[in-house]
Amino acid sequence: MSSQPCPDGPLKGSRLQLRSYLAERQDELDESLLKLLHIAGADYSRIEWVSPIKSTGFAEYRDAEFLQRLGLGHLVEALQKFWPDNGPCWDALAVAHDPLAPRKNGVILLEAKSHRLEMCGCCGATASHSKRKIETAFDSTKIWLKARTRTQWTSFLYQYANRLAHLYFLRSIAEPNVDAWLVNLYFTQDPYRPTSQMQWNDFLVEVKWALGLDHDPPFSLNLFLPAADPSPAVPQNSSASRV
Repeated sequence: MSSQPCPDGPLKGSRLQLRSYLAERQDELDESLLKLLHIAGADYSRIEWVSPIKSTGFAEYRDAEFLQRLGLGHLVEALQKFWPDNGPCWDALAVAHDPLAPRKNGVILLEAKSHRLEMCGCCGATASHSKRKIETAFDSTKIWLKARTRTQWTSFLYQYANRLAHLYFLRSIAEPNVDAWLVNLYFTQDPYRPTSQMQWNDFLVEVKWALGLDHDPPFSLNLFLPAADPSPAVPQNSSASRV
């Protein structure tokens, strides 16, 4: 399974906020995430972040690489059948450890946003076989989510839709099924483009409606954290490519 490296870009908005938390406030992030998972019925004791981390130059991963980082390399072939190359670049990936059942450790697929425009983007696939594979994956995901099937998922909310599709892949297609969680981390009042939690909540109602959902997607959690004030200790640029 081949893929293009995740594109590098300016360190601002959610990317800067997420790196700030991982560098300086990881305990706060981990505690909030573990509490959210507990409320959802998943009791883990520890979060192990596998990207973006300093030892890999803060690289982000997609396709085969994201599975391998999570210890799921055996699913590469299945993912290739489900989704075309150059799938979503994950903002952060982690393993959630269960001390009582280590073989049932969970995985965290985290997407961070600090303003609403970061959620918008259309499907860029041009090859007909890639488009067909995406539409087939979306059709199956809509059924799994009990979403209205006529809704268009390749338009402006494509980024969120393809993350839901990958959650469906891990939860329902992967053998054995993976205890995967999609965590949507929304930063509030980022000085770059301030967004309040009330504004986020109002927008997320519209997002669900646009995706044909009358309920919150299963195993998809929303976490709200205040924007951090990055110190000079936070790495501002990565010397390594994001892959």
